[in-house]
Amino acid sequence: MDALTPLQTFLSNLASFIAGLAGICFTIAFIIYGIKLARSASNPPARANAIAGLWWTVIGAIVSFGAYFIVDMLKGVAGSV
Repeated sequence: MDALTPLQTFLSNLASFIAGLAGICFTIAFIIYGIKLARSASNPPARANAIAGLWWTVIGAIVSFGAYFIVDMLKGVAGSV
């Protein structure tokens, strides 16, 4: 099992990097759609588009970070076997 330690370390670092990058992207998307929502107060179609964008951003963040935590959990289970 010691032969897999460098691979496990690399994959763990890669998953952390991707989760951090996803967090930055979701934060930027959330800010952009928040600004769009604030600017579209008098335009119902644009407001609906901004709200839909916010919902998709939230759903994407939940899926992305949920996958990271599931992988982390599975890594812990595999390490204890």
